[in-house]
Amino acid sequence: MCFASLIYKSNQPIATLLCSYVKVNEMVIVYEELKAAKAAKAAIDALLTATRKAEVLAALGKAKRCAVLNLSSGGALNEARANAGIALSSVMHSRPTQEKTDRAKTAINDWIRELAAG
Repeated sequence: MCFASLIYKSNQPIATLLCSYVKVNEMVIVYEELKAAKAAKAAIDALLTATRKAEVLAALGKAKRCAVLNLSSGGALNEARANAGIALSSVMHSRPTQEKTDRAKTAINDWIRELAAG
């Protein structure tokens, strides 16, 4: 059922329905972002030893896109997203070193923590 049908059949004011729709939509976005961050956490652990690097890099790229595309104005979550995006980009676009992967792990963990807190 589409959102317009819900508005038409509901007794609730449109503003209430819109707020509910936005909250559900935001929860879905955060869930998808959290899922990508957790996949990146697993991928970063496999990066130095993986034989199939293309799959690892695909997971890292998806997480980087999620972090960067969900940037908004200010706050701890935004800072965590920015740091994760920068750290993931550094690992993806140059030779991954232990220092870079450690920095990425820290940034990803911070990002996950902020998403869970939000």
